[in-house]
Amino acid sequence: MSTAIDVYGRTPTHSPALKVDHALNHLLFALTRVDTGDEVALARRRAARRQIQAALRAVEVNTRAGFEAILNGCLDVGFRGPSLLAFVFEVLSDRLGARIRRRLYSVGASLDEVSDLVSKTMESIQRLISRANRARHTLRYELLITIGDHRAIDFLRRRRLEYRDDLERLSGATPDPERRYQQAQAARQAARVRDAIFAAHAGLDGISRRALIEVEIHGRGYGEIAECLGLAPSNVGNVVRRARVARTRALAAQLRQLEGLGDVGGYGALVADDHLRRGMLRLAVEVGAGACACCLARGHLHAADAPCACPTPR
Repeated sequence: MSTAIDVYGRTPTHSPALKVDHALNHLLFALTRVDTGDEVALARRRAARRQIQAALRAVEVNTRAGFEAILNGCLDVGFRGPSLLAFVFEVLSDRLGARIRRRLYSVGASLDEVSDLVSKTMESIQRLISRANRARHTLRYELLITIGDHRAIDFLRRRRLEYRDDLERLSGATPDPERRYQQAQAARQAARVRDAIFAAHAGLDGISRRALIEVEIHGRGYGEIAECLGLAPSNVGNVVRRARVARTRALAAQLRQLEGLGDVGGYGALVADDHLRRGMLRLAVEVGAGACACCLARGHLHAADAPCACPTPR
């Protein structure tokens, strides 16, 4: 069976199984190569192999937890580069392709367009991994997959505009300047609201910022968040609730300064809209180019097309 059929097969609702073991064999081969020319690289490969062996004793390999343990274990000991990136690509490419294909199925996207989005997604993941420089890394499967979702959403936005323009040309109609002006105004207003949400989020303490990202963007439960942030499970709910209250107050003050929002800028309206209050970050990162994935992993939010605030990797 061809690669294209495996990745983007005829059933767009089907998600390929997560196969980590085959990619892991290739990674382990790279880690066992004899190289006496660089003692530092050799030491990192040995340390990475020990991390992988420890991870395999703790979790099942063909699971998200297995993939995350291998990836983060290698990063923790400073092993990165082509071999690790090849491992990530081999594990995720089928899942990314099927997921992007499902999102684009309604607009009849070609295999080339889907493949191009997968390639662009992997480039973003490569930049994220290359910049990861922490004592303990916690990159998650969901975060990497979400990067592909953002690429597909951007593609759909552009495709819908193209379809509308094509229909106008075929019908001989002159593009409506007023409609285009309204669209541009709406896009700018949405970007302003998104930036206000990001600014309100930035004013929170580090634990609160990360807790809201975990629950609203990644959709994790309180138990997972407690383990990730080193909190007692019983405390996570209180942290999230206090963070949302503080964010809403800060955001309401900023939105009152934006013209054209009416009573949306009021504190009472924000509190009353439970859907908005509980999913504010998820909605914000879907505006425009989305959020910078590298900074997102560190608990910071800014638009992906804005200057990156990530520290330069050593």
